[in-house]
Amino acid sequence: MGVFFCAALKYGLYNAIAFALAVCFPGIFMFLRRNVYSNENNSSMYGGGNIGYHPIFHWFLGITVGSGSLGASLTNFLKDIFVKGSFLNMDLILVVLSLLLECFVLSPDVANKILPFELKRIEGMKKFSLISLGLMIILLFFNVII
Repeated sequence: MGVFFCAALKYGLYNAIAFALAVCFPGIFMFLRRNVYSNENNSSMYGGGNIGYHPIFHWFLGITVGSGSLGASLTNFLKDIFVKGSFLNMDLILVVLSLLLECFVLSPDVANKILPFELKRIEGMKKFSLISLGLMIILLFFNVII
């Protein structure tokens, strides 16, 4: 609620709705997939620097990625719907891509199957965060030029 009111006062209603949804999405998504972050997946019994999937790290990364690309694309999408009266354009594609990126960041088990490095290790988490932030910057760039 704090994000909503601060954004509404400073930037307007569309930004407030978009960024409030973008900040709430990681917590809701992680709650629905809480078995990914269970003790079975977080056990360090394998040794060798295996630290597991840390929910706080993925939540923080999800908020960072979500408030960037998802918030900006949702703002543009809401403005297209309510101000311009059209919504079937590039902003809808950017919202979908931002949601896919957000789900990818918040699903370390799926990302671990796709990426060639182990996300349960510190080095893998560093690489994963750099990849996620790079993809967020690319989506933000497309939000700006469109």
